[in-house]
Amino acid sequence: ALLFVGSAEFLRVFSLQGVVSLLSYVIFTFIGLVLGSPIGEEPGWRGFALPRLQQRYGALQASLILGPLWGLWHLPLFFTRWGAVYQSIGVLLGILLFVLVVISYTIFMTWLFNNTRGSLFLAILAHSAIDSTAVFFLSLFPQIAQAIADPVAAGATANRNALLTMTLTWVVIAVLVIGLTKGRLSYKQPIAHEAQLPLEQPQ
Repeated sequence: ALLFVGSAEFLRVFSLQGVVSLLSYVIFTFIGLVLGSPIGEEPGWRGFALPRLQQRYGALQASLILGPLWGLWHLPLFFTRWGAVYQSIGVLLGILLFVLVVISYTIFMTWLFNNTRGSLFLAILAHSAIDSTAVFFLSLFPQIAQAIADPVAAGATANRNALLTMTLTWVVIAVLVIGLTKGRLSYKQPIAHEAQLPLEQPQ
């Protein structure tokens, strides 16, 4: 998140033009795709952190730990145009709703990861699909799209309704996943292989 904010500000302040501008844009875009996209995020969140947290705390508690950390990763975006819709309803309330969304989203992704035998590829694919389908979702709800596109013009009420709708949707999904899996999120504890003791030789 810091990379995206910093690169945009860098290009704006220095007003690079020509080949230098194009090259800078390509470099920042490539780094952003590696670090700030599902391709860059999922190996860390689902590939590294989740299996270790699940083994120690279980699936649900691991998700409740990972969710806020994932939200903190995106916190710098609150101070960009992307976060304007959250700021318009109050920073604290905006952060609270965002954290609820991210925790609910994390619970869903944990279930998906466990239900696909820990497939990192499918986690990346699902993350990308959810990000992409947001465009289709917004086309169905013009008021939400307006709130995100121009938070100031939309007003605090429209922004609050948009964020509450999105938050409630993800919370319902998370509750259903927790209920249907009885809180296990399809996690199966790895079986510890006991060391085989050598058989005693008869005297």
